[in-house]
This record gives sequence, C-alpha cells and structure tokens, in this order.
Amino acid sequence: QAKATVDIGNSLALSCAFTDSGKLTVVCGNGVTFVNTNGSVSSFHDFEGEIITNAVLNEDGLAITLAPISISEKNRVIVFDKNGKMLYNEKAEQTIDKIDRCGNTVYLLYTGHIDRLDIKKGKLSTIDIHTEQRRILAVSEEEVLLCSPQKAEYVRFTS
Repeated sequence: QAKATVDIGNSLALSCAFTDSGKLTVVCGNGVTFVNTNGSVSSFHDFEGEIITNAVLNEDGLAITLAPISISEKNRVIVFDKNGKMLYNEKAEQTIDKIDRCGNTVYLLYTGHIDRLDIKKGKLSTIDIHTEQRRILAVSEEEVLLCSPQKAEYVRFTS
C-alpha cells in the first residue's frame, strides 16, 4: 500500500532517488521536483525550456547540465543539495560531455579537459586530458576515473 501519492503535473519523470535527507528528488523533462518525507511537494525548479543533457542524482543531491534553447546561449550547470537547495547555477563555456558527483565536488568532462567544481567555494580547477573518454567515475572529492574502451585514466586534483 502506498504511503503517499504525489502529483507532478504534466511532467514525465525521467529519474528519481532519495537523498540522505530522506527527500525524494524527481527529475522530469521540464524540471525537477523535490518531495518531503511526508509526500508533500517541497519545491519545483523549472528548466524554462532548456533540455537536460546530463544528470547525476545520488544521496548528495542532484547535478545537471542543460542545453540552451537558443544557439547563441551557453550550456548551464545546476547543482542542488540533498534538501533541494540550489547551490550552483552557472553557464559553461563549452559543451559538457559527461558529469559525475561525489560529496561537494562535481566533475565536468569536456573534449580535451576535465573540470573539478568545488561546490562550497564555487571554484573550478582544470586538468587537460589526451584520450577519448566515454565514462566518468568520481572516486572521491579529489579523484576521478576516465574510462574508454582502450584504457582508464586516473586523474587527481590537488587542493
């Protein structure tokens, strides 16, 4: 028997997960809904027509990249904490291929380099890479694995 039923309107749910706070995060095509432990909707963030290109949803919260609706606009990175509070909302200079998150760190994989975003400080660190990466796995807040069919590359960011 269901404990609660939540109406997310005309949205199509693409992914959902519980965070460490107990909130349910529901990623939809048009936005993200945060649901309290009692089943009530806590908040909704509208993507305003932008299209999700990457999303990582885990116990720490949600990190997404959005493609703009206008060609002249830039990609956007938005990070929410485990309670649904927006921590970061900035435009990226290039198209982001993949993302992953570990704690207060979000990794952004581009062609030719990877960025480490320290959410608390809002600071980006960059390391150049020289292989075609197809997968990204955040090992810790300082380490990430970049995997391709031929090999895996270990990258460590220093503070």
